[in-house]
Amino acid sequence: MKKIVIIGNSAAGLSALENFRKHDQESQVTVISKEGKLLYKRRKETIERSFADSKQNHGYRYARYRGKAKVQSYAWLSCCVQNMKTIALREV
Repeated sequence: MKKIVIIGNSAAGLSALENFRKHDQESQVTVISKEGKLLYKRRKETIERSFADSKQNHGYRYARYRGKAKVQSYAWLSCCVQNMKTIALREV
């Protein structure tokens, strides 16, 4: 499998991407652009923050219960709480 890197997401870059895809469906294509970097930065601020919040505030450092079923139930409950918190803060 080939790895192809396209710098910039201008019309020329997107045209090159389409042409590569027409001829080779298996290649891994990476497009590097300012917009992509901004998107990744935003992801880092929201998603990674969510995992850090889980670890710090919702007890993901250690398992509080024994057994897979109990730990899974606690994890689902913690995820629900975290989602409710996210929704409540988003609407304010």
